[in-house]
Amino acid sequence: MLFNKFRLSGKSAGARLKLSGVAAITTWEQYYESYTDTLNAIMSAGIGQGYPYNCNARPILFLMRHCLELQLKAEAARQGLPVPLSHDFKDMAEPFGGIAALPEKLQTLISTIDRDPDGSCYRYARDPTTGELYFPGGSQVETSKFFKDHADMVVAGIYGARSISPAIDFDNKHREWDLTFHMGRAIPCGKLGASIMG
Repeated sequence: MLFNKFRLSGKSAGARLKLSGVAAITTWEQYYESYTDTLNAIMSAGIGQGYPYNCNARPILFLMRHCLELQLKAEAARQGLPVPLSHDFKDMAEPFGGIAALPEKLQTLISTIDRDPDGSCYRYARDPTTGELYFPGGSQVETSKFFKDHADMVVAGIYGARSISPAIDFDNKHREWDLTFHMGRAIPCGKLGASIMG
């Protein structure tokens, strides 16, 4: 029925349906925005639940790290600097004069989340070189300081920082516990809540 009403042949119809080359271009800023929006949505959903994070720790930590990576790449592009196609923060900081030349808040965040040169520890269980677990049983990663420092960086407007979480009450000790990832556990969220509460 639709094709009876519209003729898709001819120059004018083809021109109307052709996608612009500009529409397909993505920028580092767009990548950065999509990852920060995703992490913000995940954190918003999680904050509304009781202690939901252990079963989602690695993906959240990966997104935390990747958001910083994309922030650096977007800033390099904004400043007209070369954008290293690397996941290593040392390489990504090079156009700015090295990690020591980055804003202090950003240096702190990088030192907190950067546990290996390319973030493999958040994507794989074992180091491919050593065969060792990245996070052996009993490992914990406390993230409340990271989220607080990141929120401060957003307020300060450092390198176009975007929010990665809803407002968090960092003075609430229960919230600090919520933001501690127990890496050796792989219990589904519902069971974890029941085992802690019951």
